[in-house]
Order: sequence, then structure tokens, then C-alpha cells
Amino acid sequence: MIFCEAFLPAARRLFHHPMRFPIADAHYAMGFAFLYERRNLQPKTRFIF
Repeated sequence: MIFCEAFLPAARRLFHHPMRFPIADAHYAMGFAFLYERRNLQPKTRFIF
């Protein structure tokens, strides 16, 4: 497995599905909220807050 991952990283899809972490999604949204406040742009999507 380690050999395969070292020399063929795309083979990881065969053994493991991609993970998404909720905290990462929250940081991504906070970054766009910061840019909205900083640049005073019209929001592209409507947020709950």
C-alpha cells in the first residue's frame, strides 16, 4: 500500500474515499464572508447569518 501510494498517488481512490471535514467548509465560508465585508460586494449566495 505504501509503495503504491508513493509511486502511484492516484491509486488511493481504489482504497479510500475522499473525506470532507465540516470545519474546513466553515473556514471556506468564513473566507468568503470576510471578502464580502472587505470589498463590499453583492453576495452571490444567501447565507443564513
